[in-house]
Amino acid sequence: ALFFNSGAAPYAYCLDSNILIIASKQGLIRHYTTDDFRLERTWRSTHNGPIRLLTFDSTSTFLATGGSDGTVKVWDVIRKFCTHNLKVGLFF
Repeated sequence: ALFFNSGAAPYAYCLDSNILIIASKQGLIRHYTTDDFRLERTWRSTHNGPIRLLTFDSTSTFLATGGSDGTVKVWDVIRKFCTHNLKVGLFF
């Protein structure tokens, strides 16, 4: 398991693009390249609560984050912005 600020953290790994995304309980998302484990960028997720799930789409262009606030946010990893904010209800 990966640890971020003293606790297990959700993560998503994309083998094809060598990208590792780790989320913290504080709502920060960190994007690393796995070639050299360099931190590419950090951003705030805008979820109202911890992120519970992370997953890439099949092209590794989009990242979906599921929060304990009942929302799913879709992020364009390349252009670096949130494309969709979906209210799906509380499921955690």
